[in-house]
Amino acid sequence: MKDRLIKMTKARWWHRSSLGCLALESKAFWGYDAGFLQACVDDLKVPWRTMLFGDVFIAAAGGCWRGFYALEYADDQAELTHLFVHPQHIGQGVGTILWLHAVARVRTRMLRTCSETTLNIHSDPHARGFYERMGAVFAGEAASAVKPGRKLPYLKYQVAGGQ
Repeated sequence: MKDRLIKMTKARWWHRSSLGCLALESKAFWGYDAGFLQACVDDLKVPWRTMLFGDVFIAAAGGCWRGFYALEYADDQAELTHLFVHPQHIGQGVGTILWLHAVARVRTRMLRTCSETTLNIHSDPHARGFYERMGAVFAGEAASAVKPGRKLPYLKYQVAGGQ
């Protein structure tokens, strides 16, 4: 990555539309056809409840957004609902920076009430390898909310205190 100075910033409600656009651009990187991408538009938007009650962080450098992630929480579980890197920065370490920050947020937020928590990930098939390299374990498949019959990898990552 040319500019290694990544700044993580908490997203605000007015970023929601731009985050959805970034997610769509990132998904398009994998060669999906226009019809499928159009069907994904609503699913790629960060839900309002996540913007208000979850964690949504943007990675930026040089005045440009490089990627973002979104987390939701319930009981002793956390779910990574979004982790997208701008296509110009895929393969440059931005995803790893986002992942590490997300895991640290889960650890900080969830471990106040429990000693270990599970981070659940419903992944695009193209991102499964990334999550497995980060230490997540394949736990099965989940139905796509966008395309009937399409299966998505479901992964889990154990977040323990003191790591």
